[in-house]
Amino acid sequence: MYDHINDSIKRINFELFQEVTALAMDSLGFLYVASRSGLYRSKYTLDSAKYIRNKKDSVIVTVPTDYSLQQNYPNPFNAGTKIEYSLEKSGHVTLEVYNALGECVSQLVNSYKDKGEYYVNFNRKDLPSGVYFYKMTAGEFTNVKRMVLIKYKVYKVYKVLKVYQEKKEN
Repeated sequence: MYDHINDSIKRINFELFQEVTALAMDSLGFLYVASRSGLYRSKYTLDSAKYIRNKKDSVIVTVPTDYSLQQNYPNPFNAGTKIEYSLEKSGHVTLEVYNALGECVSQLVNSYKDKGEYYVNFNRKDLPSGVYFYKMTAGEFTNVKRMVLIKYKVYKVYKVLKVYQEKKEN
């Protein structure tokens, strides 16, 4: 059954699924799943998917169960920020950034995406400091989050004031 899988495959102890009879991963990171219905290979490598390792060092791939748009990090930000989102189903996705006047200042994503978890980096040094909104649309799902861009000099003052306020509260 595994003749086509080379010697560099790592066996994975996976006790979560009763239908799965064996799991293997090749040296490129593709996951092979053997079940009662057949042998399957993952579409993407594990390097491109989010995963965690448990105490037994087994790989557990996280599969999104719904649509979500996470708060950007860091927020407020100076140079750049990371926006994470997940898709319950494959489909066309748009992720756009708007200024306080409602004008689209950047289109980060406008393409077909498979089900899964993604992230995009937002870095627009040409924009002024201020409040911006990012909006994700995927199928019937739409969500909007707020983020704050603070230019370097203003960002330094913000950090100093934040430290001062924390000391004052203690």
